Amino acid sequence: EPIKEFTPSIGISQLIKNNFNISNNESYFITSMKNSELGYSIYQIDFDLNHNVTNEEKIYLGDRIRDILYIKEKDIYLVMLESSYALGLLKKVN
Repeated sequence: EPIKEFTPSIGISQLIKNNFNISNNESYFITSMKNSELGYSIYQIDFDLNHNVTNEEKIYLGDRIRDILYIKEKDIYLVMLESSYALGLLKKVN
């Protein structure tokens, strides 16, 4: 059985480790290509050491998310948006 499922499907395009996370838990960003009632989203999912979901948040965007890439030197994520042919930046808020 999957640890986490999305019903209805969110059209997952990519899964990447959340390097902004400072806790001992595992945290990931999951990008979506499917439009939900509030728009296209990046989902942040946190897991405890037993692989139970401990937190789930949505970051709403207005476009399909094709790719996400972490740039370690800048501590940012680049997000490639499909329809607008744009790059978005995801960064930690201090």
